[in-house]
Amino acid sequence: MILTAEIIERFKATPTPFFIIDRDVVRKNYERIKRNFNRDIEIFYSVKTNDHTEVLRTLASIGSSFDVASWGEIEKVKDLVPSSKIAFSSPVKVPDHIKKAYELGVRLFAFDSEEEIQKLSRLAPKSNIYLRLHVDNHGSEWPLNDKYGASIAEAVPLLIKAKYHSLIPYGLTFHVGSQCLRVENWQKAIKVCADVAFKASGEKIDLSMLNLGGGIPVRYIKNVPSIEEIGEVGRQSLDEYFPNQKLRLLIEPGRSIAANASVLITSVIGRANRNGKNWLYLDAGVFHGLMEAYEKFKFEIKTEKDNDLSVDKKRFNLSGPTCDSLDKIIEDVLLPDLAVGDRVYILNAGAYTNSYQNYNGFNYPEVVVTGAK
Repeated sequence: MILTAEIIERFKATPTPFFIIDRDVVRKNYERIKRNFNRDIEIFYSVKTNDHTEVLRTLASIGSSFDVASWGEIEKVKDLVPSSKIAFSSPVKVPDHIKKAYELGVRLFAFDSEEEIQKLSRLAPKSNIYLRLHVDNHGSEWPLNDKYGASIAEAVPLLIKAKYHSLIPYGLTFHVGSQCLRVENWQKAIKVCADVAFKASGEKIDLSMLNLGGGIPVRYIKNVPSIEEIGEVGRQSLDEYFPNQKLRLLIEPGRSIAANASVLITSVIGRANRNGKNWLYLDAGVFHGLMEAYEKFKFEIKTEKDNDLSVDKKRFNLSGPTCDSLDKIIEDVLLPDLAVGDRVYILNAGAYTNSYQNYNGFNYPEVVVTGAK
């Protein structure tokens, strides 16, 4: 969303910290992805990215399906869309979550191991399952191919095993890594899928679905490939590697739909100079939605004094309010000389921020107390 003077004035009296989410931006991002990949592509929004009720409701109203990773996430969308528009895309699922999803009517499940086949065969028989493949994640801010993804050598044997365990080998999926900056990763991943699909056909397994996963990047500070560029590579790769094939196409965007639809508004609560470095302490930090800052991810920062030419600028380290020394938002950023009470606006704050309260729909463990009182 564009941080305008009107928005700043409109929310001036709202106590900080708080997020503003613009539903219009959510809609525009959804339509942009739909337009640039393939008009027949089905968007399964990644609920883990931002699970705010208004984001989910807005997307459901314009036709979105949903990619979920837990029963907790299913509970957030099950009253918004039919179960046929829910894909349980986590390759490793809690058994009870599979059971509940199946009872609800979900029939689309990801997997990448023999163990998951055993669970799905027992708890979700006759379901359509799709295999997550290991693909190149180089050039992504957060590579995701270490924890998940079957190798090419494992792929066909896993599909065969699934077929003989009362499951329907339905398709393939991959993830090029979160915030992927190399468009060629999509081309390479689609080729991997085509190779696996061809080998599977030799075993009389005809796959009819391809899920392009997530990874579409968003511009924070540095430039990134556009949705238009990635969409063109995707279309060309599908034409080249799956010619004349009528595939059901899915995609699971998250960050590219939610990130720039939100701003986090904070206030300065303290200042200090430590060893020659200026520090500003804000009322929100790493533990209040900015977990990615802990991994040195840089958000774009604006202030209410940016256009005041009478205010000197200095370099600051920005910190959150907690006593934890890891609670650092960004270092060595040039800002106006702010005072306690001044507002700081953290842009593109709609992805992996407020959803960290119960990430992926998993609750915190309960506390059980023992011993004498």
